[in-house]
Amino acid sequence: MRQRYVQIDGQLVPADEQTARLHYVIDDIPAFKANTGAHIEGKRQWREHLKERNCEELGHSDVKARGEAWQKRKAAAEAKKAAIAKYAPPVEVTEAQFEQPMQRSRLHAEVMNRLDGKPAPDRKTLLKLTLDLARNPRYGSR
Repeated sequence: MRQRYVQIDGQLVPADEQTARLHYVIDDIPAFKANTGAHIEGKRQWREHLKERNCEELGHSDVKARGEAWQKRKAAAEAKKAAIAKYAPPVEVTEAQFEQPMQRSRLHAEVMNRLDGKPAPDRKTLLKLTLDLARNPRYGSR
């Protein structure tokens, strides 16, 4: 009869049921519905789903590490805010200042005149118009 051996700590030992290590095959994940509404049928489809959305799956240790990093960033931001408040106390605003009409610049008035009667432009168009007018010595500083 043929004898089987296993290597344990560099030595060959006759294999019996107690020393032989069994190999386990991990089943695929059961089908589920992702939070995006997609039906996921297995690990491969889940990895593709995450890759398409530029996401990554986090384990418990990853979540904990990211939470700790966020707490450090939050503490640093609060310390910076406190340092700024120490050297530049907040300016008190009175109700009388709210009642004063806002004084508009010539540039602001010209932008409003150019947009009068037209639909509201997107941000990029508005910035381009403002910068073009600001370069004009008649309205802006350049």
